[in-house]
Amino acid sequence: MRSLYVFVFFCLFAAALGGNCPGNEVYSDCQVPVSCRLTCENYKNPPTICPAVCVSGCACPSGLVQKAAGNCVPSNQC
Repeated sequence: MRSLYVFVFFCLFAAALGGNCPGNEVYSDCQVPVSCRLTCENYKNPPTICPAVCVSGCACPSGLVQKAAGNCVPSNQC
């Protein structure tokens, strides 16, 4: 029964986070892990080995990369 409460709490927390992404990031229930996301530092040589898993949370929209300051920009603005 405790597992059910934990699951419900996680789902409610994830739903609440959905509208609270910083800057121009977007929320998704299924995106690549942080270590595999494109940044200004790695977009020219992106990670090649990434686990095939989904993670929930905020990330840059498709076509944008993350700057060190945290905001998402087109790669030509890095």
